[in-house]
Formats: sequence, C-alpha cells, structure tokens
Amino acid sequence: MQPDPIRDALYETPETEAGHARNRLWMTNGLVAAALFLAATNADAVERWAAAQKPNWAIETIRLTAGVFAERMAMIGLDRPKLALREWWEGLKREDWEDAGR
Repeated sequence: MQPDPIRDALYETPETEAGHARNRLWMTNGLVAAALFLAATNADAVERWAAAQKPNWAIETIRLTAGVFAERMAMIGLDRPKLALREWWEGLKREDWEDAGR
C-alpha cells in the first residue's frame, strides 16, 4: 500500500504525551456528551431495562430514578422526536397493510 498524502494530512499522531492526553480528553468528552444525549432523549429505555432485571435494591433504585427522570424529560419535550419517529413508523406500517388489503 502506497502512502496517501491527503489521508495522512487528515490525522497526525501526536508526538508528545500532552497531545495523547488531549486526544483522550476530546474522545472522553464526546462519549460523555453522546451518552447524556441518549439518556435524555431515550430515558424510558433505562426504566424498561431495569424492570426486566431481577429485583434487588440497586435495580429498584435505578428503575424508580429512571422513571422520574423519564417523566421530567417528557415534561420538557425531549421525548417528542422519538414519539414522532414512532408515529411515522406506525403510519408506514398501517399504510402497507392497507395497500395489501386492496
């Protein structure tokens, strides 16, 4: 494989430990931001997961806390994109069945 100067210009490996630490910090921040976004927009998934687990003190605490968190996220409207997507998908499924009945 021949060296590709265009691809190599996109990413240069840091030569110092500070550069590696900076890259790890950016990656960590990105992962935390993505996890928080997913938790805020799909908060009821954590509650469903906890409800499916064998009950104990920790799981019940997670389930109850996730339930309250999901209610709060719904109050500020962060569940609307998921609900709109689900409604669109259900509409597509209904449309397919209506076409099949003709």
